[in-house]
Amino acid sequence: MDDPRGIKIDIDLTGDSVVLSVAGEIDMSEAPAFEREVLTVLADRPHALVVDLSAVDFFGSHGISVLLTALRHALRYGVGFAVVADHRPVRRPLEVTDLAETLSLHATLPEALAALEDSAALTEGSITRHAAQR
Repeated sequence: MDDPRGIKIDIDLTGDSVVLSVAGEIDMSEAPAFEREVLTVLADRPHALVVDLSAVDFFGSHGISVLLTALRHALRYGVGFAVVADHRPVRRPLEVTDLAETLSLHATLPEALAALEDSAALTEGSITRHAAQR
């Protein structure tokens, strides 16, 4: 989706995961469009959602708020969630606020997808073991 003010959002399916890629500046004026797209994807309850911020030039507190809202919805819906950012304008705000681990921040898309697969495998294994113990 192209926003006339400059944010660009692309949505792709990679395996069982939806990848929402954002380019541009995520500030107070762009955050609502970003949040609408993220929540629309989550409402469909995909297996997992990766928010790829590799092409974001500016990432302010409103962007962090959108990611926290997305994480809350993902947890409620049982959707795996990860964020990709490999550069300082996005990583730094997430690291100084101690949210990098909470938001499952990864440097590359393949790394994020692999982490989500590993997480799903661990969860499925845990459920299988729990059911076998009954």
